[in-house]
Amino acid sequence: MAGQYLEIGDAVKDSPLGAGTVTDITDAGFPCVNHVAVAWLERDDGAIFDPHGVREKHLAQRAQQREGQ
Repeated sequence: MAGQYLEIGDAVKDSPLGAGTVTDITDAGFPCVNHVAVAWLERDDGAIFDPHGVREKHLAQRAQQREGQ
């Protein structure tokens, strides 16, 4: 892993799709996890990519869904 920069092959601990691997970077600069573009991710080393600040809202929605089950 390259510190603050995302690279293809980086291990992903969490994203809207769950865990996986960075497989590509879109022309707009968003990472693809397992070939699907995502708005945020957390790498295995704890580095977070969240340029639009949507991660916390998504995690709160995920937690709320789990509580409802």
